[in-house]
Amino acid sequence: MKEGWEYKKLDDICTIVGRIGFRGYTKADLVDSPNDGAITLSPSNITNGELDFSKCTYISWDKYNESPEIMLTKGDVVLVKTASIGKCAVVKELPHKATLNPQFVVLKGIIGEPNFIGYYLKSPVAQITIKQMAGGVAIPTLSQKKLGTMLIPSPPLSEQQSVVDYLDSAFAKIDAMKANAEKALNEAKTLFQASLKEMLEPKEGWEEKVFGDLVVSNIVGLTRGKVEQGYEKKYPYLKMNNISPNNTLCWDDLICVDANEEELEKYCLQEGDFLFNTRNSKEWVGKSTVYRDYDAPVMLYNNNVMRIRFVDTINPVFVAYSFLADYTKDQLEKIKSGTTNVWAIYYRDLSKILLTYPLLSEQQSIVETLDSLKSKVDRLQVNYNKISQECDALKQAILRQVFE
Repeated sequence: MKEGWEYKKLDDICTIVGRIGFRGYTKADLVDSPNDGAITLSPSNITNGELDFSKCTYISWDKYNESPEIMLTKGDVVLVKTASIGKCAVVKELPHKATLNPQFVVLKGIIGEPNFIGYYLKSPVAQITIKQMAGGVAIPTLSQKKLGTMLIPSPPLSEQQSVVDYLDSAFAKIDAMKANAEKALNEAKTLFQASLKEMLEPKEGWEEKVFGDLVVSNIVGLTRGKVEQGYEKKYPYLKMNNISPNNTLCWDDLICVDANEEELEKYCLQEGDFLFNTRNSKEWVGKSTVYRDYDAPVMLYNNNVMRIRFVDTINPVFVAYSFLADYTKDQLEKIKSGTTNVWAIYYRDLSKILLTYPLLSEQQSIVETLDSLKSKVDRLQVNYNKISQECDALKQAILRQVFE
């Protein structure tokens, strides 16, 4: 315990309330417009320890008014008690009247500085305690009764404010570092998108054909049942999720499989093969990439991915970039079909979309320019990810230093 600090039970410094079971709500209570109801907070509304109202769900005014004890006001602290346990934020501003969904509790009437309590609850010290209180059941849930017994540091108010001022200042500097990296990344993305649009805009002398007329062969991949992660098996095996929404190959969770000689001959990828995601979520289906410049001598792919080879007047990388352009993306969007979780694009429809292209030499020139710009975007993305992780870790280190 720090000198001059005492600890009190959370119940002794605030009132903890949540949505009472019989006052829960169903989909019928949800409304589409903020004119028709109040925000009902969900864990996704907390981003990096702050409330984010960019995407909201709304509940009817009748349901909102039914539970005045959980109407949110400035200075409240909200904390997730189910599933994403421990996520918390201080209510600093409210763009609209708001309440809680059943996953939350709210700390009201806090004796002391709410931001001090908010910082403490985000600290590694408090998070460990919260997780331990929740237990290890399939869907962990933190009871309000247990949470009320949690010991909270309670130094003099002036010292609480000094801690908040120090943390606000330190976190603002960390956030500025992250924002600068994000700004550089977004500027590079904007330049790439502008160049993509300008360079792939059909021009005089370009030819237009249906996609199928440019294809020499197409074949969906190898079917495998349960497969193992890692490289215990012999041949790397691309899944549909290895073709990411930005049309690149990602190697996360790459698996390896066994295959016989006939399968190797039929499904082995070659340099320059065009890979198309035929079946996935709505966001990922229709994404494509080109297999190129990789070390794996034998690479297989699964039956949700189609391998396509073009006539020799078409650069497959040019096609992959074309699939990122608005004109082609709009066509792909129209031929998607599916349900909530599974969407597909069938080759019979893909073969009918229109593709415009210049001579092969100009295709290559466009590819080289876009490759260079995309390489810069990729480097900045890696840099941003690294800085973001380091910033988050630094915040946790500072919180640990302050509160341990």
